[in-house]
Amino acid sequence: MESLERTQTKDYIADILRTEIFKRNIKDGEKLKQSEVAAAMGVSRMPVREALQMLEMEGVLERLENRHMKVNGISFESAKAQFRMIKALEKEICLILSEKQVDAQPFLKIADEYKVKMVAKDSEDCRKLELEFHQLLSEATGIPTIKRAHEQLLSGFFTFVLGNYDFDFEANCKHIEKISQHLAENDLPKLMAGFEDYFQYYVEILKKELEGMNHEHP
Repeated sequence: MESLERTQTKDYIADILRTEIFKRNIKDGEKLKQSEVAAAMGVSRMPVREALQMLEMEGVLERLENRHMKVNGISFESAKAQFRMIKALEKEICLILSEKQVDAQPFLKIADEYKVKMVAKDSEDCRKLELEFHQLLSEATGIPTIKRAHEQLLSGFFTFVLGNYDFDFEANCKHIEKISQHLAENDLPKLMAGFEDYFQYYVEILKKELEGMNHEHP
């Protein structure tokens, strides 16, 4: 069984590399070597290799014939595709939650807390609550395979966006409130429409942020 320390180390390394790549501090097309990353971070090669494999699975890195990794970076189209995958899975999750007639109180509670933090202009807690809202969706299914798949999708670019991009938190709050209310009413058509609106809102933010970043880092 994999040790907790090694799991935490590889996740930590993956988080650092992911952030540096998404911020364009590590350039698209740049090659990463296990030995150089390990030396720079002061860790052994094993967690570095596992972290690089994680990023390869996310599509952030591409394996070369010499076993080195090449940075793919992130484009608007690839980011949009990732968000579409999350949207598709979350809409399927909502079908399950609707069939189970899940208790919506935890979602409504997050929506209420979000509004309080938004009014207080506490952007850090708003970001944390929004991620918690998404995590709660798959947790509420009670299906481990869905929870793992969902967590993997959320752990990459979505979490980076949520933690770093500029938002109109009032708009985010309204989306969370609407989705929570539709869950409480078990109104599936409105729930599906709510997710469409929510993710379209994110696509517009992605386009603005990534196009701006491309101008800064041609």
